[in-house]
Amino acid sequence: RRQNAGDPADDGVDLKKSLYLRLPPGLTPEQCVERFKSNPLIQFVEVDPIGEAAEIVPTDPDHGSQWHLSQGPWDNIRAPSAWEITTGSSNVIVAVLDSGCNTNLAEFSGRTAPGTNFVAPYGLPDDVYGHGTKVAGVLCASANNGANIAGVDWGCRLMPVKVLDDTGYGTYFDWAQGIYWAVSNGARVVNLSAGGSAPITTDLSEAIAWAVSNGAVFVTVTHNQGLNGVTVPGTHPDAIAVGATDLTGQRWTSSNYGTNIALMAPGVDIYTVGKAGNTTNGNGTSYSAPQAAGVASLILSIRPELTSRQVRDLLCEGADDQVSADPLDTAGYDLYYGWGRLNAYRSLWLASFVVTNPAAGARVRVESELSIAWTGAWPLGAVNVDLWKGTNLVRVLTNGLVAPTDNMAWDAVLRSPLPGGTDYWVTVTGTNSPADSAASDKFVIIGGLPWLNLLLGR
Repeated sequence: RRQNAGDPADDGVDLKKSLYLRLPPGLTPEQCVERFKSNPLIQFVEVDPIGEAAEIVPTDPDHGSQWHLSQGPWDNIRAPSAWEITTGSSNVIVAVLDSGCNTNLAEFSGRTAPGTNFVAPYGLPDDVYGHGTKVAGVLCASANNGANIAGVDWGCRLMPVKVLDDTGYGTYFDWAQGIYWAVSNGARVVNLSAGGSAPITTDLSEAIAWAVSNGAVFVTVTHNQGLNGVTVPGTHPDAIAVGATDLTGQRWTSSNYGTNIALMAPGVDIYTVGKAGNTTNGNGTSYSAPQAAGVASLILSIRPELTSRQVRDLLCEGADDQVSADPLDTAGYDLYYGWGRLNAYRSLWLASFVVTNPAAGARVRVESELSIAWTGAWPLGAVNVDLWKGTNLVRVLTNGLVAPTDNMAWDAVLRSPLPGGTDYWVTVTGTNSPADSAASDKFVIIGGLPWLNLLLGR
């Protein structure tokens, strides 16, 4: 058949010149090539290879039921595209503060860090209730291991910390102790899929603040009463409180909302692994929070230097806003959906987009070249590069520069009049989306006349 390509493009490329042959039974593509390659009327003949979509799909037997991770029609978190960037790193430890975890399961084999038990001190963090194992499965079950399902992060190490008893209840004191212990023992992400209605205690509040100040990301739930009011510890300003959406992207009716909600993630019919090694499913914000925690650990696997606030910002900036038909899902931040529904790919893309030059504290002279370089997980197409001093835009260095690759360096020429001083920085912004923007560290521009700079030793 002839390519159905319409008229030749304006640039003179004629897509009709190529023929695509469907072969009769018994004739292989290779035999066809041999027949036609010596024909003087044919410029070239070749076998047409087949490619595949640029996404990673786990082979686990029950992954097909994990709609929240799929690339299908449901309102998912775009995990396959995110896994193209990273599937996690064993350098990141994720603490699951819960009812314990059955770490003997294949889903966690070889990927655990030592845990502890605050419900029964000196005991193992075993999971009689089963909630903790299911939460851990959503967050970090291994992929492509022939068992059950896949988690969000396949590479991190799981630290089980038992702070809920065998009926699913726990005290604020044990939660605080679990946070202190986990972060002291290397956890960069802490997930607590539990909450209480009593006001936050000083002990628990200080534990969360201390954890965040020491580089940990703290993720928790809004809870499941369908009420206007996030439960403790989601009320803490340093907590990332996550609500639940259904298969259409709409807020699950039992998901709490209100002040302090950060973002949403799927929380209905979420498939995971049970304590006995079976595949099971459930509803609740308990399964939404570990998805956000999993994306946080993926972010830290490629940007370990980031603070908790920076990871939180990436989760919220990457979220898909107004994905549902709910009129309460308004543009920007709202009390029902926070900043939107978790988008793992978008958050990881934003995390990977980094201006690598000029470096922090670099000294650049006026009338010289300023080398600007950036890296990312995806080509930006065209970019705008702007020079700032403090909060003020000083100069548009380029507008619509073509950036054909995801790693690029470009030299801008600085010209007078441009005052010397500190607090300069540049931004690189993709023209297709203003949110695709990254900033350099602060650097110094040395102004003045060349002979005066030399005299002053600049």
